[in-house]
Amino acid sequence: MQERKKHSLAFRSLLNSSGLVLLIVIGLGLLAGGYFLQDKDKFQFHSIGVETDAAHISPQRLQKAIKLHLHGGFFTLDARELERGLRQTLPWVQQVRVRRIWPDRLVIKITERHAIAYWNKVELVSEQGVLFRPAVNTFPSGLVYLSGNNDQFDDVFLNYHQFSSSLKEINARISQLSVSALGEWRFKLANGVEAVLGKGETQGRFERFVVFYYQVVMQSKRKVLRIDLRYRNGLAVKWAVQDPGLSNHFHYKIATIK
Repeated sequence: MQERKKHSLAFRSLLNSSGLVLLIVIGLGLLAGGYFLQDKDKFQFHSIGVETDAAHISPQRLQKAIKLHLHGGFFTLDARELERGLRQTLPWVQQVRVRRIWPDRLVIKITERHAIAYWNKVELVSEQGVLFRPAVNTFPSGLVYLSGNNDQFDDVFLNYHQFSSSLKEINARISQLSVSALGEWRFKLANGVEAVLGKGETQGRFERFVVFYYQVVMQSKRKVLRIDLRYRNGLAVKWAVQDPGLSNHFHYKIATIK
């Protein structure tokens, strides 16, 4: 009976030690496998494709930027680091998506920013209201000019969208919108008509402009140069050709545009 117990204890001890050895072997295997997968000399990309609609990034600059920021292989590539690097090097880049294809292919999809305006003639404004500064020779032509102090940008961008939405209903479009350091607003339409809103009551004065433009300017054969809305109950108009028999000051009650 005692010999049987000794054999049982020995067998259990053997099993425990075998299990420990097995765990050590598995651990060493996983560790070795991890080092193997992270070895920079293994699993390198041999084919890199780029999908993009970019019109303002040259293939040469794009290739150079990818080469600069592409680090690692199939398992070790940091996609976020690659995206961050490309956006810093190439201001026109809005989004980068990476797709790995086993065993050695990498596909990089690049989405370009869409500029809708200039900001102080030195930066561009994206559709999302993001300021970015690419090379001046890549600036598109024909964009809206927005200007003001940098800490006024959010207000300018917001008013631009609100004004543009209202003007679209009367087939008018802003070409310039600015605010001075003192908070005085003015804008110009694509047809050259300038509007002076002044400081304070900006929204109310803009609504007066829309009504007057629709009811008077669009119905008149005379060309208007400037409309000054810095009056409590009216506005002043500068015509291209002055008519002595017609007043340049208008006092009216705002009507609803139908």
